[in-house]
Amino acid sequence: MAILIKKAESTKEINDSLRLRYLVLEESKKNVSKIFSSTKKVSDFFDVYPDTVNMIAYDTGRPVATLRAVPYEDPEKAGAEFSKDEIDLLNLIFDYSESFNQMKGVAYFIDIVAISQDYSLNDLLIKSIFKGLLNILATKKVDSVFFNAPKQFEDHIKEIGFRELASKFNSPSLGRDITPSFLDIRAYYDNFIGKIKDREILRFQETFYFIVYEAGEICMTQGEKGATALLVESGELEVLIFKDDNIIPVKSVQEGNLVGEIGLVTNEQRTASAMARKQTACVAFDREFFLGVMRQQPNKMVDMFKIFSKRIRSTNEELARLKKGQGE
Repeated sequence: MAILIKKAESTKEINDSLRLRYLVLEESKKNVSKIFSSTKKVSDFFDVYPDTVNMIAYDTGRPVATLRAVPYEDPEKAGAEFSKDEIDLLNLIFDYSESFNQMKGVAYFIDIVAISQDYSLNDLLIKSIFKGLLNILATKKVDSVFFNAPKQFEDHIKEIGFRELASKFNSPSLGRDITPSFLDIRAYYDNFIGKIKDREILRFQETFYFIVYEAGEICMTQGEKGATALLVESGELEVLIFKDDNIIPVKSVQEGNLVGEIGLVTNEQRTASAMARKQTACVAFDREFFLGVMRQQPNKMVDMFKIFSKRIRSTNEELARLKKGQGE
């Protein structure tokens, strides 16, 4: 089934994230603090920071993955009212002074990653939840992000673009070997948007979230109301038309291309279906949020008209190709 990945914003989503952290700790057979055991949640003082970002992934309504990123600021230099124990804990986990000299501008830390055991081998899910976070940080104008990478995530983050900041070492607090790693968010985001064919859609990026589809899964259904548009981030979709009990392949939708965007405005029934040809990650945005942005910033409608004109031209070319094929 499709896995939805988004920023945890509602009270329910935040609580789902805290509970999942606890469940993953239980799965790992590690000793769990009595405080956490009593609430069945894992939380600390960072969770009340207004700039903390939590991501949550759901499979048919069940939380299966979460991660947290917090802004980095030396608590002693910032004059924050932390206890000595809290400062000692921060220094134990985050004290890489030499490495930080390489980091410029606003920096965030990914300090919690919790993946349910059943999904720990789903590479595309893991990469997508990281990318969902990075896209949000890019819109917040964050310059860099830091992650103490356990071995299980090293390949995923290298593929995304993280590089090592310091040598691997054993962390007593985490109980494992970790590699301090760093990502230049601007370079990452430039690469991300460089693959997008219809750049105008970036004007609505504050409404984006991720969906991961399995091979053969239907993403859109002919005849349903067009409430969601999809931008293929990785993988491939196949557009199909059902006619007279026949399934007619129309076109393949590759990375960087949109499908279903006209329905965001018209809300009419879809004229075709879309299916994932292989495991595919899509950036999605919904009609409800799209219309909210349009009401607040109606000038953005011009960008949608540009996309529509391209799509109509492309659709006409596809129809002409199909008619020619049927006539031969």
